[in-house]
Amino acid sequence: MNSTPAQSRALWLQFDMKKSTIYVFTVLCIILIIGPVVFYILLQGSSNISRNLSEWADFSNYWSPFISLSSLIILSYLSYIVFKFDQNRHRESEIKESILDRPILAFIKNRTTNLYYIKNVGKGAAINISLKANLIREKELWQHEAQMYSLKEGDAYSLEWIDVSTMFIAWYQDVFGNAFYSYMEYDYMTFIPESEIHMEKYKNIKIHFDKGMINE
Repeated sequence: MNSTPAQSRALWLQFDMKKSTIYVFTVLCIILIIGPVVFYILLQGSSNISRNLSEWADFSNYWSPFISLSSLIILSYLSYIVFKFDQNRHRESEIKESILDRPILAFIKNRTTNLYYIKNVGKGAAINISLKANLIREKELWQHEAQMYSLKEGDAYSLEWIDVSTMFIAWYQDVFGNAFYSYMEYDYMTFIPESEIHMEKYKNIKIHFDKGMINE
């Protein structure tokens, strides 16, 4: 699915904010680790390496809290990243399941007879099916129309009474009243929830579906 300019800007802003956060945490950890060393050297007034083990023990006791704090910050940030990753993956999984967990009507061509049939390849029953086929473009009217009522999951219905068609549109609902469009033109299928039919890229499909019959 192509992202809109607004979505692209939002993704870039989110990515930029993540980079800024990483920079802030990196700088903070460097300051917490290097800063105390610099302060300790300035406090001692000498940068010579000591050979006294007790002084190294004192320095270790002095420095270890800063190392621990830096480690805690890094660990906390990594845990947060893992949490957000799992959260986003769970959200994407729910969205994917919600998309797949619905009836999907597909127009399929029989390779033997070269005739079409419509099949519910999704989940759940498709009800109140309204089908239109073969738009006569010169007259902007449909040649065929049918009310098919329902197809349960896996059911198919032959469209053998439609000998030739370059365009099919079916409007239907699931058992919860959600409406969808299945659209095929020149053997290219598109599945659209009714809530998205008014989007710019789908507007012609809605216009076509609202056309009348040729014999009206």
